[in-house]
Amino acid sequence: MGSTIRRVLLVLIPFVAAVAILMFYFRPSIDYAFTDIAPTGSARAASSDSDLDPPAGPGLLVKGFLKLLYGPVSASIAATFIGIQILAAPLVLTFLKTRHLRPAVRWSMRGAAFGFLALPIALFLYLHFFTDPFRAFVLGFPGVLLFFHFEPFGGMGRLSHGIVLDPVAGSSAAMRRGLPGFLLWPVVYGLSGFALGQLIEFRTRMTKQD
Repeated sequence: MGSTIRRVLLVLIPFVAAVAILMFYFRPSIDYAFTDIAPTGSARAASSDSDLDPPAGPGLLVKGFLKLLYGPVSASIAATFIGIQILAAPLVLTFLKTRHLRPAVRWSMRGAAFGFLALPIALFLYLHFFTDPFRAFVLGFPGVLLFFHFEPFGGMGRLSHGIVLDPVAGSSAAMRRGLPGFLLWPVVYGLSGFALGQLIEFRTRMTKQD
């Protein structure tokens, strides 16, 4: 029992820390924190037409990452690999640390882990749609499909349109509006994983009885 609690805490503590970091980077404020990336001209007008409020304080994390992703080829590829490792590491850790738990608990925690990362993964992949043809096909198209996770928090079309107009401001706005998703999707996928685990346990018991 004690080892199970330790595994659960080992997975939950990084999630809580990540939420705190996200709240800091994407917190709303009154004025722009970076005036050099605020939408101007036609982009600002288009943003107003699409009812997309420009983000009040785009985070340094978003600005720095997109500067690399849309920069020189070597920096862009490096940003892709680093981003994949950062997003994959929590999922891999969760899968490894929960493999000895009963199926219902194991798959609920794995589902919650994916749900927690659903929005960052969707945005990360979607941003590759504007890099090169290969990454647009391999990463960008799955990002378009996963972007439905943003639908309850402002609409896929409106948020994606804002990203096209201004990747930094649009990405920050999408993440800021999607903050409730860091609570919603872990619950949705966690419950789905729990149901899957219960089904696995049921089938295992039926097999043993036979």
